[in-house]
Formats: sequence, C-alpha cells, structure tokens
Amino acid sequence: MNANNRLTGQTANELVSSCQEHMNAIMRKAIPTTIFALLLVSGRPVWPAERVDYDQDVRPLLARHCTRCHGRSRAEGGLRLTDRSAAIRRLPSGTHAIKPGNADGSALWQRISATDETERMPPETPPLEAKEIELLRRWIQQGAEWPEHWAFQPIRNESLPESPGFQGARNGVDHFIWARLKTSGLHPSTEASRSVLLRRITLDITGLPPTADEMQRFLDAWNPDFYERTADRLIASPHYGERWGRHWLDIARYADSEGYESDRPRPFAWRWRQWVIDTLNADMPFDRFTLHQIAGDLLPDATLDQRIATGFHRNTLVNREGGTNKEEDRVKRTVDRTNTVGKVWLGMTLGCCQCHDHKYDPISQAEYYSFYGFFNSLDEPNLPAPLPEQMMNYRQRFEDYRQQRKPLISAIARYRSPQLIQWDERLRHAAGAVQWETLNPVSTRSRVGMELTVSTDHSVFVQGSNDKADIYTIESNTVREGITSVRLQVLADSRLPVQGPGLPSNGNFVLTGLRVFVAPINNPAQREEIRVVDARADFSQAGRNIQSVLGNSRNDGWAVHPQTGRDHVAIFDLARSVGFPGGTRITIQMEHFCHEDHNLGKFRLGITSAPAPVTIGPPDTAILEIIEKDRARRTEEEQFRLLSYYKYTEPALEPLLKQIAALTAAKPKLPGEQTMAQVIQEANSRRATRVLVRGDFLNPGAPVSLGVPATLQKLVPRGTRADRIDLAQWLVAKDNPLTARVLANRLWQQFFGRGLVATEDDFGTQGSSPSHPALLDWLATRLRDDHHWSIKQLQKSILFSATYRQSSRTSPQLLNGDPENSLLARQSRLRVEAEIVRDLVLASSNLLDRRIGGPSVRPPQPADLVKLGFQTSLSWEVSTGGDRYRRGLYTFFQRTVPYPALIMFDAADSNTSCTRRERSNTALQALTTWNDPVFVEAAIACGRRLLDEIAPGDFSRAAQQRRIHHAAHLCLSRVLTEQEFAVLLELADSQYARYQQDKDAALKTINTMNIPNDEAARWAAYTAVARTLMNLDEFITRE
Repeated sequence: MNANNRLTGQTANELVSSCQEHMNAIMRKAIPTTIFALLLVSGRPVWPAERVDYDQDVRPLLARHCTRCHGRSRAEGGLRLTDRSAAIRRLPSGTHAIKPGNADGSALWQRISATDETERMPPETPPLEAKEIELLRRWIQQGAEWPEHWAFQPIRNESLPESPGFQGARNGVDHFIWARLKTSGLHPSTEASRSVLLRRITLDITGLPPTADEMQRFLDAWNPDFYERTADRLIASPHYGERWGRHWLDIARYADSEGYESDRPRPFAWRWRQWVIDTLNADMPFDRFTLHQIAGDLLPDATLDQRIATGFHRNTLVNREGGTNKEEDRVKRTVDRTNTVGKVWLGMTLGCCQCHDHKYDPISQAEYYSFYGFFNSLDEPNLPAPLPEQMMNYRQRFEDYRQQRKPLISAIARYRSPQLIQWDERLRHAAGAVQWETLNPVSTRSRVGMELTVSTDHSVFVQGSNDKADIYTIESNTVREGITSVRLQVLADSRLPVQGPGLPSNGNFVLTGLRVFVAPINNPAQREEIRVVDARADFSQAGRNIQSVLGNSRNDGWAVHPQTGRDHVAIFDLARSVGFPGGTRITIQMEHFCHEDHNLGKFRLGITSAPAPVTIGPPDTAILEIIEKDRARRTEEEQFRLLSYYKYTEPALEPLLKQIAALTAAKPKLPGEQTMAQVIQEANSRRATRVLVRGDFLNPGAPVSLGVPATLQKLVPRGTRADRIDLAQWLVAKDNPLTARVLANRLWQQFFGRGLVATEDDFGTQGSSPSHPALLDWLATRLRDDHHWSIKQLQKSILFSATYRQSSRTSPQLLNGDPENSLLARQSRLRVEAEIVRDLVLASSNLLDRRIGGPSVRPPQPADLVKLGFQTSLSWEVSTGGDRYRRGLYTFFQRTVPYPALIMFDAADSNTSCTRRERSNTALQALTTWNDPVFVEAAIACGRRLLDEIAPGDFSRAAQQRRIHHAAHLCLSRVLTEQEFAVLLELADSQYARYQQDKDAALKTINTMNIPNDEAARWAAYTAVARTLMNLDEFITRE
C-alpha cells in the first residue's frame, strides 16, 4: 500500500482506476503543505505514520524501561503502567502521566525526553533511544489506545462467515478456514486419496497403522458416510486412550523415575497413566477431568479413581540426594505444580512471576503466590490401588485358598489329646497374669510443636508439618504395681500417608529411642529413669531392627517398611519391676532422630505386670475372650487362632500344622500390596503462604491469601476459604476466557502440527495472535457449551471437516503464499512421534503386543547405557515375552538416561511440562531405524510374515508379486505405483539370488540357525524388502 492510500484510509484494491490518478494529484500537492504547517506549529518534524500497535510496540517498551518502578508491586510517584485506567488518572503530584491525544501535556513524554538528567526517566540507566521516544509520543498523540489483550477477552460465540464460494465445505470449520483463504488469494487443496486418509486418521486417533484388511474395506466401501463411520470406530477403540493419553503425559511431565542424580525408579507411576488412558477412552468431560486431577482428594467420599487422578501432581522431580534441604525441594515441587497448572490450563507463563512481577502480562508476584498457595499444604502418600482385573483375579485365587484351608482348619480344631487339654487349662489359669493395661495419657507433648490428640481408645494421633526430628513425651497415671514391660502399638489410620503408621509419604517411621521414667503420683519430683533392657517386635525392617532402639543411637532405630499401612507391636522389658503403692506417674519418651520426617503418626501405649520376657503379642482382649471360652463353645477359627497365637504343637498335630503353614505361605496377597498409586492430599495443618522474595525459600515476605490473577474472572469460593475444588471449578468456569481456548487450540495442533495460536503454551501478550481468531472462539464455544467439554466430540468436528481431509501436497503457489501453512490451504505432512515410530515397526511386523495398560516395560537397549546411570539407578532387566513388544507409551522412562530410540525422535524429556514436541530431522534418526535392534528384529519378523501370510510354500512369480504388494500394505498402507513395484520386485530377486550363494549371510541376516538354504535365502530377501520400506521417510510420516 503506498503512502497516498494510507492517508485516505483506502487500499489500492478499493480505489477505482478512474479516481486514483485524480487523488494522487491532490495528495502530491497536499503533503508538502501539511508538513510545512506542522513544522511551523510544533517546531519538530511530524511525518505521516501508521498507527502504533500497543501490544507489538508499546507494551514491550514499557516492560523494558518502566514497569520495574511503575508496575503492579511498585508504583513510584503513584504511577502504575499496568493498564490504561491507572496510567491516565491524575497523579498525586497533580499531573497526568498520559493525556491521550496530548503528548506535550503528558508527564511521561516530558520526562523521557528531558535533557536534564535529574528530570529524565528512567533514572540511573541510559536514556531511551530517539526512535523509542518518538514511538511513545506518536502512541499518546494517537489517543494512547490500550486494548485488553485478546486472550483475556470473553470467548465469543462466533457466527459462521458467509460461504467463500469454494465447493465441498463439510462443516463450520471449513467456512472459517476458506473465508481466510479467499482473502489471501488461495484455494483449498483437493481431498487426499482414500489410502492416505485412512492412514492419516488411524495414526492420528490410535497411533497405529491400519491393517491390510481395514485398508481393503475402506478402499472398497461405497456408502457416502464410510469415512465418518471409520472415524467413529477408531475413536471408540481402546487404543484411542493410549494415543491421546501420551499427549497428556507430555503435558503432565510424566516419567517412571524421580530425577536428579540418584533418579530412583517410581514403581507405581504407571497407575496414574492407566487412569489417564481409561478416562480418555471413557470420554470423561474435560471439566470433570480437570476437577479430579486438581482436587479429586477433596471431593466428598472421594473414590479410588478420583484420588488416583491427583497423581497428576506427583509427576514432579524429587530430590533425595544426601544433604538436600527438604524444605527447598518441597518448595521446588510446589513451584513446579503452580507453573504446570498455569501452563496446561491457562496457557500462561506464570513461572515468570516466581521472582518478580510479570514483565509483560498483568500478573503480579503476589498473585503468583496466591495461586501457589493452593498447592502449598500437600502431603504425598501412596495408597493401594489395584486394578479391577487384579481384584477379580485375587478374589478367585483367595476363594480357592479358602476352600483348601477350610478342611485343614477343621481337622486342627477337632484334634483332641490329653496334652492339649492340660495346656488349655494351664493357659486359662495363667491368662489373668498376662493382661495388658492400656495407658490413658494425661499429658502429651511434642518437642517441635506437633499436635498430639488422644482418642477415646487412648491412642494418640499426631498432626503437623512433620519436617523436624521429634520427641514425643506421654505421661499417664496407673495404680498397677510390679510393672515389668511396656507395649507400643503403632497403628494404621486412613488419615495418614499410605495409612501410616508413620507420617512420611511412604508411611514408615524410625523410632531411635524409648525411655521410661516413673514417679509417685503424689511426688513427681521423685522421678527416676528405668532402663529398657530388651525389646521384641512382630516385624522389623531389614537393617532397622527393634533391638537398635536399646542403644539410643541417633542414626539407627526400629522401622517397618515395606509392611506399612498395617498395625505393628513392640514389647520393651524393663530392668526391674516398678510401681508405687499410692499410684505411679509413668512417663514415656519416644525419640525419632534418624530422619527429619520419620515420626510416628499414630500409636498406643500399654503396660503389664507379667513376668518378663513377655512373648510378643501377649493376649489382647480378643485372645483373652477365646481363652475364657469353654473349648466346646469356641469356633474352629478361634481354636486355630489360639493354637497359632502360642505356636502350640505336638507330634500328632505336626503334619496338619505344616500343611496349613505351607498353604498360608502361598496365600494370595492383596493386589494393593503390589499396586499402589501416588496421590496427593491436604496436610493435617495448613501452611501459611508468603511471597518468596526474589523466589528465595529462605526469604519469605508478606503473607498472601489463596487467589487467582485479578486480570481474569474472579474466583468465588464455596465456603469461607478457597480450596483446590474452587480452583478447578474456576479453571473451567464459563467466564474463564482461557481454558476452553487453550484446549481447543491444543487439539487443533495435534491434527495440523501447529495451533491456531502458534505459541500454544503462551496466550499472554508476548505470544502469537490467533491465525483464525473467530474459528478459535467458535471451537472453544462448541467444546464448552455444545459438546459439554467432550474432547471426542470436538475432535469429530475437526476430523469430519474438509480442511482436515485435504491433501498435504504442496505447490510453488502455496509455498510462496503460505510457507508455514498457517492458513491451511493444505494438510500438514508430519513425522510421527517417537513412540509411534516404535509402534509402526512392531505393528507392521505383527510383533506388537496390543494389551492396554499395566506397568512400564524395558525393551532391549544398548547395554552400555546402564553405566550412565547413577550407581544402580538404571537397572535395566530386559522384559521378556509380550512385554518386550509393548507400545512405546509403556517403555520405562528414566529421566537421567531415557530410552535412546525415544529421545532420538524428540520425545519429551519429562523434566518440565511439554505442550508441543519438536520435530527434528537428523542423520542419527536414519541410523536408528536402520541399525536399532528393535527395528532389525521387526524387519526380520516382517519378512517371515510375508512368507507365512501370502501363499505359504508357493514361490511362483504371482505369489512373489502378491508378497511385494502385501509388504506395501503392511508398511505404507497403500498400493504401490508400477515403478515402485518393479524396484521392490527387483530388490527381492537380487537379494534372493545373493543369499542363495551365501547361506551364512542369509542366516546372519535373519538371526536364525538350522533352516534349509532356500528358505533362509527367501526369508532374508523379504527381510531386505521390509527393511527398505521401514526406512523410507514415508514409513514414519503421517501424510
């Protein structure tokens, strides 16, 4: 557009030729006169100029030079340059920083252009460049337009544009895309061929290639809606959840290890991955998908699945290296959760506010920590989370066990002998001497201020921050005399991580010491310590034996891992019996010095006067009740329990007891003991959230309340204080302008390789503007309102469009007019993701194990990689059987030493949220597909498949030709051209001839021994054909 047309507000296309010369003549005369007049008035040259764009020109300039002192957290002179209303209001000095339309009267322009250094802004820094000063002057003079950023404006329910006149539009998507193409002088491409369409939609929806039968049915179908039916079938496939679950795993920074140098494995990380796959397959609406992951643990009567969903927040890195400051690492995890939620749901760079106000977007550091507060009081337990099929299998096996056990129990219970009757009588007479008295605490104290609460059953429950080694002091009164032993029951509780009995995330504890003090009730000053001389427990962790408590070592103690989540008992014998006639004040101190957080969460204390040593597990109330019952009134289970409790035996009983012992040893274990889920839950006490000055966890500043950025819609809590449920509901509220746009854009990106907003992780002012803003809002409205947050329904809107179904072929016109394909006059040609590369070779060769879900697997990889892991962190025992051939999604992902074939093809590194993978093109990728053991094995299997599936034993020319076509169907999902067919047939013939002459080479190629020479030669020849096809660019590309 020339200068003349800019001044008249017209474009060259809008001027009729009969008027253009006339207007040019007028303007040639007018321009010099206008400029001369402006020079006389202002004394400065003012040239005709286009309007200044605030977002592109002014906002970055203010951020660089002004908002450090005139931003949200700091307003020198009362001036905030964060929004228009604040910038143009009268200052305390009586002046206006900005007077729209009057630059000379604006203090901002006066100060930045001042020649006096004491007056010039910004102070103590170099002055603005002349072009920057003139830019701000022009902006103010033009009215200081300060529009609200497009992404913060409400989502509009856009109407479809008028038909652009192209033929073949299928739905609203095409109307928006084609209207833009028309204004750009471009035309949409023709529809892709049927074979390309089938492979495209199958890869996009399931990540797997179509089978040869599926391809043939698709090519032969004549009904007009066969494409739509195919899409419906694929979206209903269980492999859909695997394909689209992988995208969400990238976003959630999923990995199977903890990161940092030690990079310990996370054996249960896969359980959350399973939830993602199942949930996406079920098409859970995204608002519920959000609620369950953000706050599933807070929902009333939260189900197991709802709690598993919170594993989204457990994908952070965890630093367990020696010398790590645990509070620093906790803060890092909380920061990561805050930044990830902002990036995933809002498309905002919240992380920029961790140390200061956002330089570009209207978010202050205080607002950042208000958002951070939602995640600042989290515990990280693991809880039993068996899969339904595991529970079904367990119930069946347990019923078999019960049926085998029942006759043995009956036989043992019916057993009679004089010896047993005498033992029973002695037991009944002695039972009273071994009774326990449960202590009822009258005083409880924590050295570090934890809250100890005594329950009605006299147990003590501990709550608090659990970040310091603690000593519990429990005081109780008793009238018992002759006290010989103390009993400590450590108790499981659903309120504790993994049900406890300890407070750490793994439910364990380490008791380093137990000290006993006694005094007469009426003379507490007479207190003395009674030494503990022996100890026994029902279970001790390897290397953490109960006996270590006796030494009072701060580096050793009693622990119970891996038998957490259940009750345990320990008995401590005193050096002498104690007790005062008028009553005794007994004080027990329990020390936890070994780790800062390995404190007990729930326990109960008791005492006895039975002669030491008292056997472990002396009679509790239930056992006493059995003893006191007449033998004839006892049930079979009660009699067996009594005998087992005291380990009673005699020769005639020995065979039965051995059988029951062997059966018990093989008793099916609850699946929850092997399958856990990493979840979050609110801590028992809420942490106060403060701004961390410059992001330093050691420098807390002003306190903040929970909240969200003020530039977005207001969060209204359900109760007196906001929680994560309120946050989740706010994220998907109808008046939230970001979440629906961000999700719609991300779904679009997966189908076209590029979002309507190219900066899919930054919808802020520094991000890209939408290429099709009306289409973005139309899609967001359909997703949120029409489809009620159904991801699958919005995907169908895209898949069914003519825009999606276009050919990806390019032309000089398209490359010149739209080199990045942002206008979408064609489909994008995309290399598939790293995991899909693996899936393609396994599927083509029929090696792929298509089971859905389950733990991560370890396929073959170079042995030397194990040496790169820290100490033994990378123990890579290669999976066998079907696990060796699972989809790439299930490959164990070690953060420090990731599986090389995945990284080679740009898999996400999982250290931070990845909303879009890069697509590189390197020589190493070609070497991987040619030499990687998985690819070589797959090519060999594909060669065998060609021989077995097409006319087995028939080596006629016709059969050979059919095998070549079948190879193309398996690997490329299309029919070969005549030239391609001739090349591959010649390759097969030449390789067959070669291997007939060299059997050793043939056997080496197919990695097999002792088969006939001719068979080996044919197998090796077709392996060469398969390797050729699998190493084509087309093989790993979605057209």
